[in-house]
Amino acid sequence: MARIIAGIGSRKTPPEILLQMEELGALCRELGVWVRSGHAPGADYAFEKGALDKALVYLPFPNFNSQNKLLTKQVVSLPPAEGKNWRKGPDTSAVMRAYHTIITLFKEKFIDGMDRQHYYASYFAVFGSSGADIPVDAVVCWAPVDGYGMAKGGTGQAVRIANAAGIPVFNLFKTDVGEVEEFLR
Repeated sequence: MARIIAGIGSRKTPPEILLQMEELGALCRELGVWVRSGHAPGADYAFEKGALDKALVYLPFPNFNSQNKLLTKQVVSLPPAEGKNWRKGPDTSAVMRAYHTIITLFKEKFIDGMDRQHYYASYFAVFGSSGADIPVDAVVCWAPVDGYGMAKGGTGQAVRIANAAGIPVFNLFKTDVGEVEEFLR
């Protein structure tokens, strides 16, 4: 069975790390390892550029991040939201609430929008979307960490989900790229 990683991270990933992520994506392509991503600018797109036809991209809605050309035909997209109906598609609130650290501080309207984008990119990058998909073998990301060493933002959501499932996480904010290369080989 082919190996799979989630190649994700902050939109503010430093350029030198983006280059490493693109090279890791290329190594995945060379080794036959699939890369799941959310097509966000920065880290996600860097992995996609390296992995090309070995990338599986999850979009929270059609044409998400259309300024970056899709480099693969392996794309899964939720149907468009209609008006305020963010939940057209999978019901994601239970997982969003289970893994977000400060969810109780957010208003319901904000949760609905965040729910669709963060959950979809984060959860599906880790577990796939069809129910028949298998979890990734690892999450490879770049995200700043808080005072407790936890990744922040949407990437932090994916890291918390992976940690709960016992999936290894390589955060290039604090992990050397050589460790990831060794894991992939």
